[in-house]
Amino acid sequence: PVTIRLIQRKGPEIAVEATRRLGTKLIMAGQGVVENTGNRIVAEDGMVYEGDHIEHIGHVGVEQRAELMSKAKAVFVPTTYLEPFGGVSIEAMMCGTPVIATDFGAFSENVIHGISGFRFRTIGEVTKYASMSHTLIPSRIAMYARKNFSTEVVKYKYDSYFEQPIDLYIGGYRDWE
Repeated sequence: PVTIRLIQRKGPEIAVEATRRLGTKLIMAGQGVVENTGNRIVAEDGMVYEGDHIEHIGHVGVEQRAELMSKAKAVFVPTTYLEPFGGVSIEAMMCGTPVIATDFGAFSENVIHGISGFRFRTIGEVTKYASMSHTLIPSRIAMYARKNFSTEVVKYKYDSYFEQPIDLYIGGYRDWE
């Protein structure tokens, strides 16, 4: 599994604990680390993550991130705040990789439980669902993501959104005549 960006509100301690329980490796990438001694990682916000099963590889570019995500068993996005969108989850799903996410915020809309990933509420659930990630079908995950979040689809949603005030203004103005 992979997680991106090391900051407490992103919930990396949940991914660390789940992978410790599963006995599997966790690769963490992104900014936010001030000390990395292999099995002990200290984040800028003072949080310390320890374990022989964790590795922080630093900031990664777009191509390396896509490669990491496409080869991962799952991507954790265990945020502990109301995530407004969760772009990392969309990137993972575009690669056909299951997402293991908290069951609130944008993930309740963007991660289809049992189809494109799993949503959890407890450490027991995150561990259970991470162990089940292999049961999801990568091509189905990628198809869902492309059908709902590709540039070709989203551009029309943006057009519609930005046209609403114009339609309201013009429509409202006409009503006054």
